[in-house]
Amino acid sequence: MMLWKVPVDLLAWLINTVSWLYSKQTNTISIKQDTETGHKVSDENPPADQVKPRMDDLQTSTSTTCILKTIKIPPDGDMNPRTILGVGTSSVVSRADENTVEKRFKSSEDLLNERTIYQILGSHPRLLSIYHIEDDCIIMDWMKNGDLARFIESQPEVTKRRKHLWVAQIAESFNLLHTHEISHCDSKLENFLIDDHYDIKICDFASSHNYKAPSNDLAIQPMRYRRAVDDFNELLFNPADDIFAFGSICYEIITGEAPYPQLDDEGVKLQFIRGEFPATEGLSFGPIIRGCWNGKFMSFEAILSAIEREGIQR
Repeated sequence: MMLWKVPVDLLAWLINTVSWLYSKQTNTISIKQDTETGHKVSDENPPADQVKPRMDDLQTSTSTTCILKTIKIPPDGDMNPRTILGVGTSSVVSRADENTVEKRFKSSEDLLNERTIYQILGSHPRLLSIYHIEDDCIIMDWMKNGDLARFIESQPEVTKRRKHLWVAQIAESFNLLHTHEISHCDSKLENFLIDDHYDIKICDFASSHNYKAPSNDLAIQPMRYRRAVDDFNELLFNPADDIFAFGSICYEIITGEAPYPQLDDEGVKLQFIRGEFPATEGLSFGPIIRGCWNGKFMSFEAILSAIEREGIQR
């Protein structure tokens, strides 16, 4: 029997080659598993279905936002992963597909209120398109550019012309509501979304109501957008509340900050009760902002006329 003698260096090369090929095959299998699951499989980084989401992973807001957070939520027992866009006091908004979102409400009363208002308002350039309404959710347009507050914060180079257009479109949005005797009741930058053409869409009508009828809900208007009244917890909203809020919204768009950012809510309330507001001299729309705060304007039709006199077209 003939014995083959293999040089030591050749034997070492063969052993290293076989080890490398085995390692490559193992890594290929591991990479394939990672691609299918979307996660690195290890004891230090378990798959997503073994990870519990933290509360601070959720974006707390009353509006639709554009910050993607993938967690698991159990809508009606459905445990499929959903991409959360926003979590608010009345609803959770998640991706439905590449063009739409699902707004799932925490109470049937809020859903009924929002559904009714969309039905009253109909189709309009300042409104989201509604595709389907179910017992506990509404399927609507996804605004990939997010809400106005976050857009301005992340895009400080927004042109003055675009800001002026936003002011006019927001006034148009309020005028649409008031034409149907509806007060928004939660007016702030977060409740104005930006579409693919960078135009404004007003949203979130869960707290809105007919301003000629008493409401059973406390007003949730943020303090910096809240008209000074004797009772800040009054239940009845009227057009003057949205007009006052519009003044603060305009101020924030033009200056980049809400009224009195250095004060807490109680301090802001005291300033407003005294009739003391931030200076508007030299600002774009300064007289309009001041007029909204001091009660000069009685309707959004008058505000739109004032904006048009500034040469701003919607």
